[in-house]
Amino acid sequence: MNKKNALFLINIFIVVILIFYLSAILIKYLLIKKYDNHLRQLEKNMITEYKYYSKE
Repeated sequence: MNKKNALFLINIFIVVILIFYLSAILIKYLLIKKYDNHLRQLEKNMITEYKYYSKE
């Protein structure tokens, strides 16, 4: 295996890792955007329940 092939494989490996990393960030961003309102609503419900039960 000569030097050129090794460099080529290393470059492919780096590109694959970068693509994987970027796609993970994108998926995380989209999921946060999608479920953010849902989580806020849950948080509001939990806060109101806590206030309600702490009064008793």
